[in-house]
Amino acid sequence: MKKTTFRRIAAGLAALAMMTTATPVTMLTASAAETVIEANFESGKTGWDVYKESGGDCTLSTENGKLALKIASTGKKTYSVQMYCSLIPLYKNAKYRLSYDISSTTDRFVEGMIQQNGGDYTAYVWDGIQVTSTPQTVEHEFEMEYDNDPMAKLVFNCGLQEKDGGALPEHTIYLDNVKLELVDDSGATKSFSDTKEASILTNQVGYKTDAKKTAVFRGVTNQSEFSVVDASSKKVVYTCKLSSKMSNSSAGEDNWTGDFSSVKTAGKYIITCSGLADSYPFEISADPYSTLYDDSIKMLDLQRCGTEVSAGKFSHPACHNTMATIYGTNEKIDVSGGWHDAGDYGRYVVAAAKAVGDLLYSYQANPDKQILETTKYELDWMISRICLSGFA
Repeated sequence: MKKTTFRRIAAGLAALAMMTTATPVTMLTASAAETVIEANFESGKTGWDVYKESGGDCTLSTENGKLALKIASTGKKTYSVQMYCSLIPLYKNAKYRLSYDISSTTDRFVEGMIQQNGGDYTAYVWDGIQVTSTPQTVEHEFEMEYDNDPMAKLVFNCGLQEKDGGALPEHTIYLDNVKLELVDDSGATKSFSDTKEASILTNQVGYKTDAKKTAVFRGVTNQSEFSVVDASSKKVVYTCKLSSKMSNSSAGEDNWTGDFSSVKTAGKYIITCSGLADSYPFEISADPYSTLYDDSIKMLDLQRCGTEVSAGKFSHPACHNTMATIYGTNEKIDVSGGWHDAGDYGRYVVAAAKAVGDLLYSYQANPDKQILETTKYELDWMISRICLSGFA
């Protein structure tokens, strides 16, 4: 491949990937009063956001103490316009009560649900609501029938709905007094054993011996110092004062930092601080990042769709290799190939463009690395999507 052509492809893919946006989320946890969520929007829309695709167009704000979703276009799918609140903990066999007030300047149908935030987006509870200009209170009691989910998502699908008979004019949906209560947890196990939040955050990949080394401390009360401990001998090798307290508004907490740059001896360590859970083990070495390149490529190969993967607990048979039906039609298309997304089976051209662009730039800098076959697997899928959409 000529260098000029190579650079144009990589640059074009990187530019396409820049169209993607990041969505901030806010952690919500059950309080001692057993209230999981309570929002009246008098102080703004913190913790709430929108998702839009397939022609959906909207903005989210507050008006007179209510959440206001202004919809310019309902798009082509039920979820082309979606407002949501993420990271809601739900416990299997626990009973909940969900309630909220909702209205719309245009009479329409809205789906309200609490669902899995990824995977197959299983709906744990669902309501179909005929919304009018008169505010109505929706209340739904339900029992969580699925396994514990520490990061469920409260969602309102406000896109194109079949019951509305087609696209709607511009309108605004108002939401207020949202409340999710834990009514009965007598049959539930209220724990997420594999989703523990660390109180002391380090670079788990590791630190170079001569690099600056800092850790972040969450939930600090009256602690004033921390220690670096050899993970094998359990001996304290360094102790220092916490410093640089800062307000982390997006997480709703204060954070402190601890500098341990003076620890230069290679080895595995943990960080301790009185009253906080120990950090995860980390490494200090001359080159702690030596395997990252190969590990990253291996991860992409493990995410391959449409082919059998043999890799221990990450193995899976050939998948998604039958024709798929386009939602709302009888048309079938081939969607096999490419890499599964981060934690689910979705595949997205924009995200793929960024990854492939990065790989091509990486190959340009490191031509001895054997990554072109991995890159081609995703690129073949991307080209098939472009051809399918008629842009080829």
